[in-house]
Formats: sequence, structure tokens, C-alpha cells
Amino acid sequence: MSDSIPTLTHDASLQKGEIHPSIDSAKRWFVGNIVEPNRLKFYLSTLSKISGMNRATDVCHKTLKDIADDKPVSDKEFLGLCWMLRDMNDKKRRPNNTKKE
Repeated sequence: MSDSIPTLTHDASLQKGEIHPSIDSAKRWFVGNIVEPNRLKFYLSTLSKISGMNRATDVCHKTLKDIADDKPVSDKEFLGLCWMLRDMNDKKRRPNNTKKE
């Protein structure tokens, strides 16, 4: 296995309309870590404050807002949101924001 970053494309082995197989795991993580009303409000507020910093924060803020408003989101948007929130959640839990080893 190479240490290089893989080349990403829009074309993948997923069939058109097929949902990413990791979506169920992401949903479980999201429900267990984000859905509680105070946490959802915290992350909506946080993403609102940092929205505009870069494309990722813009997309994730819109995705979380759509979820809060019971609007559908794509699997790609949801997986990206979960990854960002998980990273934010992990950084919040580490004392003094020390780097993860």
C-alpha cells in the first residue's frame, strides 16, 4: 500500500442511485453524538459562525441545516458532515487541543 493520497474522481464503483455502504455507520454515529437537541443547536451555531471560511464549512452548515429542517441530503453531503463533526467533536474532547497520535 502506498503512502500517497489517492486520486479522487466523481466516477466510482457505486451504481447510479446506490447509497454509500458506510452510510448506516455514519447514521449511527450521528444519532449517538449529534441528534440530542442541545448538541444539534451547538453544532448549528458553530458551523454558522465559521461558515464562509471555506467550501467545506459552507457545505456542512447547509447540510446540517437541511437535516434540522427535515430536508433530504445526499449520502456524500452526509458523510462529509459526519466527518467534519466527528473531527470537531474529537478536537473538543482532547485536552488543550493536543494533536492526536
